[in-house]
Amino acid sequence: MNVANRYAKSIFEIAQENNKLAEVSKDMELIVNTIKNSSELQSLLQSPLVSKTDKIGAFNAIFKDANTYSLNLFKAMARKNRESYITAVAGSFINLKNKAEGITTVEVTTAQEISASDLKGVEQYVKSQTKATTVQIVTKTDSSLIGGFKIAFDGKLYDSSISTQLNKLKKELKLA
Repeated sequence: MNVANRYAKSIFEIAQENNKLAEVSKDMELIVNTIKNSSELQSLLQSPLVSKTDKIGAFNAIFKDANTYSLNLFKAMARKNRESYITAVAGSFINLKNKAEGITTVEVTTAQEISASDLKGVEQYVKSQTKATTVQIVTKTDSSLIGGFKIAFDGKLYDSSISTQLNKLKKELKLA
């Protein structure tokens, strides 16, 4: 188990025990989105030149409405020089929460927009492969796929894109 997963599991258990799962979950989503969209905050968190105290102060100011558990998590991580892992921890926390609630997030990448009926098929497939009661689908388009699709969920990737099939064929022909 990596560093981010250990911290995420700890905060998840604490939040669950104290009936604060929804609040901490909102904090984690806010933290991920804020850091992802702020190169300045990313630099601040990763800079060895910024003191732990300043990092904690900045984090507290930015996320002043966050739950105490979320703020304490960041303080603990900063004291151990692991503040650069905060987005990974928040992401792992969200995954743990979703899993506990029977939610699976699926990323579907296609060469063109995917139809509603095909999305329904993806949803049913994922439900049949997991114990998910709810499937959240994130769609992306990538014209380099040429055709076909890629489906990613639960750490697995199902790739039936034409570009991948062509690359496999090229490799096989080189070996022959």
